[in-house]
Formats: sequence, structure tokens, C-alpha cells
Amino acid sequence: MLGMEGSGESAGERSLAAANALSPRFLDRAHELVAIGTFVIDLPSQTIRLSSRMAQLLGVSDGAFKMSLAEYRQRFYLPEDLPARQATAEQHYATGKPLLVETRVRRADGSLIWVRASSSTEQDEHGRPCIVGVIQDITAQKETELELRNRDSQLRENEELFRATFEHAQVGVSLVSTKGRFLRVNAALCRMLGYSAEELTQLSFNDVTHPEDAQVGSDTVLRALAGGPTHAEFDKRYMHKSGEVVWVHVAAALVATDLGHRRFFVAHIEDVSRLRRSEERFRKLFATVPAALSVSRAVDGCFVDANAEFERVFGWSKAELVGRTSVEMGMWGDARARTESLRISLGNDLDQIRNLVLRRRDGSDRTLRSAAQLVEVDGEQLLVSAFLDVTEQLHAEQERLHAEQRYRELVDGVRDVVFALDPNGVITSLNPAFERITGMPRADWIGRRFEELIHPDDLERGRRELVGAITEAPQDTPPLRLMRTDGSYWLGEINVERRFEQEQLTSLLGIGRDISERVNLEERLRQAQKMEAIGVLAGGVAHDFNNILGVILGYTALLLPKVETDDPRRAQLLEIQASTERAVALTRQLMAFSRRQVLQPKVVDLNDVVISISSMLRRMLGDDVRLIVVPLIERGWVFADPGQLEQVLMNLAVNARDAMPRGGAITLEIRRIELEGAQAAALSLARGSYLRLGVSDTGEGMDKATQGRIFEPFFTTKAVGKGTGLGLATVFGIVQQSGGQISVESSLGRGATFHVWLPYSVQAAAAAATPVVVPAVELGGGETVLVVEDDARMRGLVNTILRSAGYKVLEAQSGGDALLIVEQHSDSVDLVLTDVAMPLMSGDQLVERLAKSWPALRAVFMSGNPDMGAQGGRRLGSAPFLQKPFQPEALLRVVRTALAGRAPEQPIAASTLAARVPAHAASPEPAQPGLPLSGLLGPLPAGLLEELHAAVVQARPKLIEQIAAQIATHSGPAAVEIRRLAAEFRYDSIASELALARGRAGL
Repeated sequence: MLGMEGSGESAGERSLAAANALSPRFLDRAHELVAIGTFVIDLPSQTIRLSSRMAQLLGVSDGAFKMSLAEYRQRFYLPEDLPARQATAEQHYATGKPLLVETRVRRADGSLIWVRASSSTEQDEHGRPCIVGVIQDITAQKETELELRNRDSQLRENEELFRATFEHAQVGVSLVSTKGRFLRVNAALCRMLGYSAEELTQLSFNDVTHPEDAQVGSDTVLRALAGGPTHAEFDKRYMHKSGEVVWVHVAAALVATDLGHRRFFVAHIEDVSRLRRSEERFRKLFATVPAALSVSRAVDGCFVDANAEFERVFGWSKAELVGRTSVEMGMWGDARARTESLRISLGNDLDQIRNLVLRRRDGSDRTLRSAAQLVEVDGEQLLVSAFLDVTEQLHAEQERLHAEQRYRELVDGVRDVVFALDPNGVITSLNPAFERITGMPRADWIGRRFEELIHPDDLERGRRELVGAITEAPQDTPPLRLMRTDGSYWLGEINVERRFEQEQLTSLLGIGRDISERVNLEERLRQAQKMEAIGVLAGGVAHDFNNILGVILGYTALLLPKVETDDPRRAQLLEIQASTERAVALTRQLMAFSRRQVLQPKVVDLNDVVISISSMLRRMLGDDVRLIVVPLIERGWVFADPGQLEQVLMNLAVNARDAMPRGGAITLEIRRIELEGAQAAALSLARGSYLRLGVSDTGEGMDKATQGRIFEPFFTTKAVGKGTGLGLATVFGIVQQSGGQISVESSLGRGATFHVWLPYSVQAAAAAATPVVVPAVELGGGETVLVVEDDARMRGLVNTILRSAGYKVLEAQSGGDALLIVEQHSDSVDLVLTDVAMPLMSGDQLVERLAKSWPALRAVFMSGNPDMGAQGGRRLGSAPFLQKPFQPEALLRVVRTALAGRAPEQPIAASTLAARVPAHAASPEPAQPGLPLSGLLGPLPAGLLEELHAAVVQARPKLIEQIAAQIATHSGPAAVEIRRLAAEFRYDSIASELALARGRAGL
């Protein structure tokens, strides 16, 4: 056929071509006989004539027909085959060689058939060139060939697939002969056993089997060959080429081929060494785990297995447990607990952890924490149970809870605030002391920041200290002011400790101690120490100052009787005497606030003292101040100096009046209070019964800073020249020297209340009725008195007074001189009158040394420092003590008392004493002794008396001094007495005497 590839020519084909060329009719007939089609192509006309047989093959006609060569190619050639066919045909026809090809042809209905075509170039009857060819349908042959090729390809593919599967399987695969020899092995099995494929094919499976497992595989082979099961699975041990044991799982099957004439085993071998090792580890774990483990059958509860810990906990061996139930072993003391446990174990709550009480072999009960899990093994339901003995743990937990409860009770009972904070400073816990100290509910502060409690002025410091406590080890920090429910603040000493868990800060635990009371006590202590220091200074000054004042006052008293009443020098002496007495009063004030004044206490009713001075206070306070007196219902017995109590009241009343420039009210109230515990400690007083004298005003009040200093000497809030600053300091000294205490309550705009606390004594009532007998002054009888005084002026004054009273006097300026004098005049010295504070040898040391040689020698001590007598600052024994400065009568009375032993002689009069004083040392006695002030005021003008009355009622010291200067022009003694009483704040005495004088004058 035109355009077909291939070539070849036979004798028959050439004969057929020749016959075709000679007779087309004969050619058609031949085609029908041989069932092939023929065609002739006329080259010049490019037409083709088909035989009827070929037309039938192509499905276009039942007879021969003719068409153009182009149409033929378009209808019956496949487009993709056309170029190759034309090229092949042209190549062969150019050489003149015949063409033989096998190709595809498209029939008229579109179906394809395979044909074999043969053609060659010839000449027709007219001598023109043409191509003559034959065509045969070979479709059935081609389909058979294709099927065979497909079968070969599938076979090769299956073989390749088997080879790939066999070689690349992840488990070992082997073909084993019925004799047990390896026929073929894959790479996985080689790796598993360490042999090459060539090495294994020279061995049998028994050669690589562990000796102890040799029968496992052999028995399986024999049973299969004997007609038994052809499939089997089993575990066994193989030996690696290195000698190591390899656990394998073998799945083997007997395979027959060639109609059963050839048989071999196919084995799949899986390395289960890792699984076996895991099982072994599990077995060891089961045996050695610290929890008690048991395995029992769910169907009947019989034990299947138990580990060593289970044996230890319950006391039974595994052999005794297996095959028996827990009930048979007597493990359940409570049948209800067993029923509930079974319900949980066989129900849906297997994961629930619960506590069980089970009985040991020895009969003791143990509490165990239990959990169970239901599992299925080889179709059987097994219950795996775990037990942990928590008996001791629960006991320890109970102890911990008890300890925690005790700790909580301790924390709740602590008087300090115990708190806990988280790392952000938020309060997480507070004890009840928080409510007691602050007055605020604890619940309101849980979850709030601790810094909200801090005073605004302390807030920044508090934040820094809180951050410091979080980031570094706690340190001692100054106290913080913390809020109370009423808006006030308490002073808290805060100590914080950090708490860590796994090196992470989890909380801060702190204690806040209310030190407000302690700080107050410390402040009072500092105040007392300050007062003590000033008192020591004041005592030292008073010692020297009293010597000077004593000399001035003594000589003035001796000179006054020597000067006539109309002598101008008398007024000057009286002025000296008055000024000296004012100086003495000032010294007494210094000694009072320093608690060194020598008091003259006696049993008094505080009600009487307050009521008796109230009338004078009303006149002194003026009409714009209302005085309210609230006495004690019962008798208020105290042991105190009544004159000093009056001075206390006067000073407090004057201060109260000055705090109310526009008037107001002052209340004097006496109450009996029993001081106990903290209240007594806060006042630095012993527990017991006290009278509290309250002096309250409605004035301007004081701030905290002022309250902290009001008892300091020379501190005053008044303008310059309006106050000395000694009033409250004097009150402080008098009260404390009387065994009491003073406190103040005040705030700005709300007035102030001073509380004077004095010890109350019921036994003092009996002493109140006992009169005090003051002996008369007696003259000396020629006794010898040794005066020991380092101050020459004071020594001279004492010498003068004693000689004028009839005593013989020996003088010594030091202790050493006194020892020499006594040694020289030991038979004549009757009394030693010595100053206490002297250089080198003090007076008490002198008396102590004299007593060793002359025990009968009497002694009298004198000093300007009141500590010597009031507190026994030195060991003076029972010897009398004389406080400087003193009046001549006081000196003579003490000396007379010390000598004792004789009946009193006639009282000495001031005029007699003055007459005995030598002219060069004479000093007048006080003017008109014994004459009351009311008598001295009699000659004064009525207007001057009224001015004096107004000044005394208002307690105006400056004004009283000015009026006293005017009075001096009329009566010097009256002026001196007024000045003396005013200097001692004895305005009540002036007022009483003034009332008598005004009454006599009809005013």
C-alpha cells in the first residue's frame, strides 16, 4: 500500500503483479480467491482504483471504484501517520524496489484495522507508470500479538513488584525449604541477624535459632508437613552473628506450587527485642514500684498477681494471695466499704482516687489511697489496683492541721497586727488584732493594697521600704503611721519576712506592732531625763545661789532691828530683804520644777484645798471666766504640801485663763481612779488608787508639738515679757515630787485638760487630825558648835547667829581643818554643823570619819542643794538637815533640836537676838514680826487697796509689783510682805489679808 514502511518481495507476489498488469479482471478474481484486496495508482493522473475486495475491507463499497489519490489519503490515512508513510514510499519508489509494510488504516465507519500492504512500480497497458499493490487484513493477528506482549509485561511487572516487596520489607522475609534451609532472604532479615544473603542461604533456620528454642520452629514445620495447620505464629530467640540474642515473632505459612509438587515455607520475621525489653522493664517495675499493686479477675475477684510492695504492706506472700479473694484474706473490716469499692471498681468511676481502710495479716488497720483500672487481656477482664499507705501521712496531716489551728489561734491571739501580702503588696490575710487596733473590719481590707493604710507623709518612704522588702533581705526600718477608722493614725513598727517556693517569691509575712504608747513613754522618759538634767543644773546653781542669798537675808534680818522706823535706811533694808526673798522664791521655783524643793507634806483633803482657793480663783479669773468646781463625794485624802497644791492650782488656772482671751469656762473636777496595767504604765505610775484633779478650759487648745514641750522650763507660747516659762515646769516638779504625775489632753480649737494624779490614801485620814507642834526657839547654853563651811561669808553669818544665841563657835573651811580642830578640842566640841557639798572631803564623809573616833558627837547638815535632804543624795543618816537659805530662827531651832537632852529654855525674841549681835555684824529682823499683812495694810489709802485687790484677783505680777512700789512710800513692811507672797504665787494669802483690811476700812 502506498506510503507503507518496510520492504520485501516474493516470486508469487511478482507473478501476481504481472498478472494484474496484464488483466485487471483476472486480478480482481485472484483477489477474491486469496481474500486480499488490490489497488492500482495511476501516477500521471494521481488517481487510485480499488478492487471490490479492498473496497469491502475499507467499508466503502461492494465493488471496485476509483478516486483521487488526495481524497484516498484524507479518508483512510491517520493524520499522524501520513508524513512518515509518504517519506518511506518516495524513498522506495525512487530506487525501484518493492515496498512491504504493516500499518493502521481507518475504515469508512471510523474504526481502525491493521493491514499488511505490498506495492511496486510498474507500467500499464499503455506503457504509463503506475503502482500496483495488494493489501491483507491482519487485525486479529495484531491483537493476538498485543495480548501476548501485555501478558509478558504484566508478568515482568508482577515479578518486579514481588522482588521490591520482598527486598524492601521492613520485617524479615524468607523462603524456607521443607528441610528448613533458607532459599531466599531479604535485606531486613540480613540486618536483623548480621549475615549476608549468601551466608544465610547456606544455613537452616535451626542454625540461627537459640538452643533453648530449637523445638519451637521444628514442631511447627513437622505439623504443617504432616497435614496439620499450614499457618503458625510463635515467638522465639535467634542468635545474631555477633552472639547477641534477638527476640523475634515468626509468622510462617506452607506454600505449594506446580500442582503441589513443589512446597516451601514463607516466613515473616519481626524483631520484638525492644518489646521484650519493655515487657521486662514493666515486669521489674511492677515488682519494684513503691506502690502496692495487685491484679485480680473481675469475674470472681481472685488475685492473679501482686508485687513485692503489696506483700510488704499487707503481710501476705504472692503465693498465698493468687487464686484467693480479698474477702477470703480478711482484708475488709467494714462490709459497706467493700461493697462501695466494688461498685466503683466495676462501674464508671475507676479513675476516682479514694481512701480505703484495709486490714493487714497481723490484724492492724491501715489507711490506703487506692485507684483501680479495668483492662482486658486475651479476652479476660482484669482489675489492676494500686495502693499507697498514707496512714502516717494522714496522721502527720492531722498533726499539721492541729499545729496550724494552734498557730492560727496564736496569731489570732497576738496583740500585734499579723498580716500577709502577695508580691504586689496586696493584703491577703489579717489577724483580729487589726480590727482591735484600727477599728476597721478585716474583710474590707483583704484584696486592697497595704500602702492605702499609710499616712500620706509616710507613703513614699513606705513604698520604698515595701519594694526593698520584696527585692532584698528585710532590714530594720523606722516606724510608719497607719490609719485608724476614725481618721487618726497609730505608729506601727513593721517587720516583714519573705517567703519563697522553688526560689520564687510567693508572699510577705509581716508583724505591725503599735508602738504609739511606747514612743509616748520614751518621749516622757526623754522629757524626764531632760528635766533631770536641768534639775541637776538647777540644784547646783541653787547650792551656790542659796549661800549668797542666805548671807544677804541673814544679815538683813540681823540689821533691821537696829534701824529706827523713821530712818530712811530702814526702807532700803526692807527693799533688800524683799528683793532677796523674791530671789529665794525664784530659787524655790527652779527647785520645784526640778523636783528638788524641800516640801512640807501633810495629810490634806484635796476637796478642802480646791474649795478654799476657789473663791480667790474666781476673783482672780475675772467676770468673763466661769469657774466650775466638781469635788469628790468622799474625802479625798492625799499626802502633800498644801501650799504647793495651791500653787499648782493657781498656775494651771492662770494658764487656762490666758488660753481664753475672750472668756470661757474653767472646770476643776476631782475623781477617784483605779489605775491598772497599761494605763498605769503609760503614766509611769504604780498600780493603785489615785485622785485625779482635772483642770479643763474652753480655750484655744494646743497642737501636738506644743504639748510635747509645755513642761519644759522657760518654754512659753506667750509674747515676750508676758510669761517666764516656769509656771508649768514648776507644776510638773511639784506634782512629781509629791509622788504623782501630770498629763494633758488637748487639740487646736477644743480647749485643754490637765490631769494631776496624786496617790490616794485611806490610812492618811487618821493622821489628818494630829496637830503639828512647832517648838519654840531656845537660846544656847554655852555649848561649842564647830561650823564647817567652805563659803567664808556663809560661815561668818552662821558664826554671828550662833554667837548671838549664846553658843561658842569654832570655824573650819574644809573637812581636813575640821578633823584637826576636833582632835584639838575633842572634849569641848558638842556639835558639828557642816555643809554637805565641799571640795576634797564632803560633809557626810567628815561626819563618818568623826563618828569612828567620837561616836557621841552630834551633827547637823546644811546645803543649798535640796537633794541632800529631800532624797538622801548622800548618806546623811538620821542627822538633821537645814535647807539654805534659812532664817536665824530656823538655824537656832535645828541646832537646839540636835543638841537636845535639856529642857527648852526661854524662847528667844528677835530683839534679844539682835541685841547680842556685835555692832559690826548687826542685821535687823523682819519688820514687825508676827504682825499680819492686814494690819500692815491698814494705813494705806482706799484707792491703793482697790488697785491691789484688782491686780491680785487678775494675778498680774507686774501690776502687783508696781502697786507694791507705791505701797512702799506708805508702809515698807507691807510692800515687802506683798512682794514676798507674790513671788511665791501666794495670791490667796494676799487676797485673804486684803479682804480683812478692806473690811476694816469699810470698802
